[in-house]
Amino acid sequence: MDGLIGLVSGQVIYQDFKSRTGSIYALLILAVLACIMAFNHSPAFPVLKYFSFNISFLALVGITQYILIYFKKNKNLNPINKVIGLFDVLYLLILCTCFSPRNFLFFIIFTALLGCIHGFIYQFRLKRKTVFIPFAAYLAIGHILFIGIKYITGTSLYNDLLIRNLFA
Repeated sequence: MDGLIGLVSGQVIYQDFKSRTGSIYALLILAVLACIMAFNHSPAFPVLKYFSFNISFLALVGITQYILIYFKKNKNLNPINKVIGLFDVLYLLILCTCFSPRNFLFFIIFTALLGCIHGFIYQFRLKRKTVFIPFAAYLAIGHILFIGIKYITGTSLYNDLLIRNLFA
């Protein structure tokens, strides 16, 4: 199952870096695989609880981003496809089912830092003011890395001991 997720995530990485687009079929396959893995791993209640917490966290980040854009630009601006792509948002929603809340927060911070480092390097090399970062690709890279860490440490992405085992 993880191998299939890795293959589809690899396809997402390729598409996002190459053409800044994503396939709806890849999202559907990832959604089905993520749900199957989530409900096979643990009972429905913890998965739904984790999913609702992760969605709440993303909603808080989205609202904060909207407020910051509103005050910076002094106008009502939809951040979808202006600041973050729709494919990125949908991919984030799918990833909400793949992690416990603590691991999800670590995952989001890790992938955002990867994207920011890429943006700074790209901006520095090309001397541009605006740089578009393929965030879905970095989410997919992070997901593949976390699956690899899962196999190395022998713990689950739903278990908060994953991060502790990584640094122990």
